[in-house]
Order: sequence, then structure tokens, then C-alpha cells
Amino acid sequence: MKIKMKVNHVAKADDLGASTMVYKKDKEYTFETEWQMKMASKWINSGKAQKSGSKIEKTIVKPTETKVKKILKKVMGKKKK
Repeated sequence: MKIKMKVNHVAKADDLGASTMVYKKDKEYTFETEWQMKMASKWINSGKAQKSGSKIEKTIVKPTETKVKKILKKVMGKKKK
């Protein structure tokens, strides 16, 4: 999970909590282990961090003409104005 910190925050740097570090504002961190994911989720829920790295791509799909519409156009002909 990738997160971006909104504020400076001091927290544990290892699984046991024996050492700490300052997680700096506007810096991205990648968390992979279970304890890191739990810590990151707490920060996101409390508003200290936000998820980052996930971009949403949108594609525009043009509607296609179905066989039924093609047949109806041939049978009925084009509408005259």
C-alpha cells in the first residue's frame, strides 16, 4: 500500500516498536508487511495520511450499431426531413 503523509508523524519503524522514525509530510511511503498496513490504515482513517499511487483511467467507448438496427434501416429506409 502506498500512502502520502499529510502531516509529520512520529511512529514505530519496526514490528516490535523498539525504534521510531518521523514520517515526513508530503512524502510517499510504501508499506508491504501486515503491521505496516494496519498502521497506514489507522493514519488514513484519522486523516494523517492519504492513499496514493492509484490512478483511475477512463476510456470512452463509442456505441456500436447492432445488426437489428442495420436491418431496420435497410427495411424502413432513412427518415426524410
